[in-house]
Amino acid sequence: MSTFLFFTDLHLHNSSPRHRRDDYGKSIVSKLKEVYSIAKTRGVDFVVFGGDFFDVHRIYSYEIISEAISAIDGSGLKTYAVVGQHDLKGYNMGTYQTSTLAFLERHCSSWNTLWKPQEVGDVVLCPCHVNDKLSDALVQQVNSKKVPVLIAHLLLHDKPSVFDVISTESVGENQFSLILSGDLHCGFSAHEKNGSVFCNPGSMARKAISDNREVKCVICQVDSNANVSIEDVKIDCAGKFEDVFDESFVETIKQTARMDTSSFVSDILDMELEAVDAFSLIETIAAQKGVRKEVVELILSKRS
Repeated sequence: MSTFLFFTDLHLHNSSPRHRRDDYGKSIVSKLKEVYSIAKTRGVDFVVFGGDFFDVHRIYSYEIISEAISAIDGSGLKTYAVVGQHDLKGYNMGTYQTSTLAFLERHCSSWNTLWKPQEVGDVVLCPCHVNDKLSDALVQQVNSKKVPVLIAHLLLHDKPSVFDVISTESVGENQFSLILSGDLHCGFSAHEKNGSVFCNPGSMARKAISDNREVKCVICQVDSNANVSIEDVKIDCAGKFEDVFDESFVETIKQTARMDTSSFVSDILDMELEAVDAFSLIETIAAQKGVRKEVVELILSKRS
C-alpha cells in the first residue's frame, strides 16, 4: 500500500493583496511548513502537488524561496508535482525553465516535476499539466502493473459549472483509479464516478475575499488492488476568515461609488476561475461601463 499527502494551489508570493490583514507571504510559507509537518507526522511515503506553487512566473525573494526549499527538503520526503498556469508566463510551457518553480526544482533535491509517468511505491504517477488535454492524459501509455494515478492541473468539478470546468460525471471510464486535481480553488469532496475516485481538497491559498472555506490537504491510500481511501486534514495555521481579510476595504469602495457596483464587485471577488488576460478584459469592461477607479484598483490588486 502507498500512502501519500496531496495538496494544491499554494500560490506562494512575497507581496500581500490590499484586502488582506496578514502578511500573505509568511502565511503561505506557514501553511507549506504545516503540510510537510503533517506528512512527516503521519508517516506518508511521499507528497504530491497539484500545480500553481507560485502565484506568478517569477518572484524575487531569497527568503521566501529559501524557506520553501527548506520545508520541502527538511521533510526527507520526495515531492512529485505538475505545473499550473501561474508557474508560467502566459500559459506558455516554454517559459518554465526561466520560472521560479524551475529554479526551485534545480535547487530542491526532493522536488520532482513530473514530465512522464513515474512509478512510486504501489502507484504510477501520471502528469496532466495546465496545457495538456484531459482526453490525451487519460489515454497516455502507462507500462506498469502498478495502480495508475493522474495528477491534473485542470478545472474539474463534481457538478456542472461555467467556463471551461469539466464535470467529473462527464469524464467516463478510464485507466485511472485516482484522479487528483488542482486549479479549481473551491475544491470538491472526494467521490467516485465511472470507476475513478476524484479529489481536489481546494487551494491552499484563499485569494478571494469571499473565500471562507476550511483550508486542507488530503492523505491518500492506494493498495495494490486499486482500493482508494481519502482523508481530509485541516491546516490549522490558516487562520480565521476575519483575521485574514479586511472586508471594510471592499465596503468602503462600494459605498463611495457613484453607481451601484456591488454586484460587479461581488461577481469578480466570488470568481474562483482565472484566465489569461482576464484582468485586461476587466479593465476594458470597466471602462465601457464607467466603473469608478477605486473599484477597478481593488479588482486589479488581486493580481498580487
